[in-house]
Amino acid sequence: MKNYIAGVIIIFAIYLCFEESIVENILYKETIQKLLLLIILFCSIFNLILIKVNIGSNTIEIGLFSTVLFVYLYIFIIMYKKNHIKKSIDKKIILMIVCLTIINMYMLLEPIFLYIYSAQAYSMYLLIFFDIELMLLIFLVLRRFNYNQKIIISVVSVFSIMNGILGGLQYITNTVLINFKDPTQQLTQLYIGGRISGFVMGDNGGGTLGVIMFTVLLYKFNQNKNIFNISLILADVVFIIFTFTRVAYIAICVEILIFILSLIKIRSVKDLIKNIVAFSSVVGIGIYFYLNYFSKIVDILFLKRGDTQADRFVQFPLAIKAFLSTPILGTGHGQYNNYVLHKFGVIDQFVIHSQFLSMIVEEGIINFILFIVFNICLIYMLIKKYNKKKELLYIIMLVIGNTICINFNSNQTYEINICIYYLILFGFLFAKDEIKT
Repeated sequence: MKNYIAGVIIIFAIYLCFEESIVENILYKETIQKLLLLIILFCSIFNLILIKVNIGSNTIEIGLFSTVLFVYLYIFIIMYKKNHIKKSIDKKIILMIVCLTIINMYMLLEPIFLYIYSAQAYSMYLLIFFDIELMLLIFLVLRRFNYNQKIIISVVSVFSIMNGILGGLQYITNTVLINFKDPTQQLTQLYIGGRISGFVMGDNGGGTLGVIMFTVLLYKFNQNKNIFNISLILADVVFIIFTFTRVAYIAICVEILIFILSLIKIRSVKDLIKNIVAFSSVVGIGIYFYLNYFSKIVDILFLKRGDTQADRFVQFPLAIKAFLSTPILGTGHGQYNNYVLHKFGVIDQFVIHSQFLSMIVEEGIINFILFIVFNICLIYMLIKKYNKKKELLYIIMLVIGNTICINFNSNQTYEINICIYYLILFGFLFAKDEIKT
């Protein structure tokens, strides 16, 4: 059955690729482009395994997500083989592609020069960086469609609505709902209630997803202030609250603080007095809540919820110790837990709760540097493109909010978060400049 479903999705994706090339109606063309991106998102959610390649004792699993991305790229290049990529490609884009290519080649070849303790762990998230590279190449081609930022915003908004509805149903039914291997799986229960996660198969991942979408929804609201757009923001905030992800609370507060600071403009003494009054009011409210509710919040979110953040501070020194024992090659993709057990005789039942730390420990210092270079190039190009434009503020908020979240939970295992984060950044990078500022 899953092969039939995957076949239908792939055929529909191919149809949309060709349809986009022949349609002339602007509104219809935009609808098709939205569907193309929505397929990317939903294939990353329901990433059915289609092909298994056995290499010795290791298995490489190729899912629907990777297949659809490859089909997109192949069809687009066929359709636009003469002009699918501009003749003069920015050197930073080439550098980004080179960084991702080296990382992917290293991960694929790891079984040759590293001992793989767990073949399942090795193959589970092996193609995430490959998918990021495919997305980059696809958007490099998609820019010839002359799409605008509204396409990306609309796709994220639709996804946010569906994610919010799913979160509500999860809370009502107390069931995860999207775990097809175990349809009866219950929500993680805490003293304060069940933790919803939306489309992400993980509570902390759900919080990160909400933080990622928040900046896009806030941008949408500021472009068009209406009840529907403010409802999207409120629904996303409620979703984040009920994931009970503490680092997501911190991240969204930081994002809001950055947004508020951007509103402060002092042109006169009157503006200065207004800002001082507003700042004093906020400080006063903060002191009031600290004196009256801080102990209760700590009791709910840390003591009765479970003081699990202490596990991170036990894990991080151990992870650093593992890195120092093999700083160049790393422990191997997905091999950290088994590595520390066999190397140090220490049992760590959790995957590394930091995407950056996971990258440097499991893939080594060279690949970590390549990963950082890739992200710096991407952010630099976005800053350069949107310098002195309103979009820059929301891009900065997104990057900072995501960075806070992914370095205190195991975001490397949440494919949908990684997908939607880079889909937004790539989408804005290659979108045409249309919105006036």
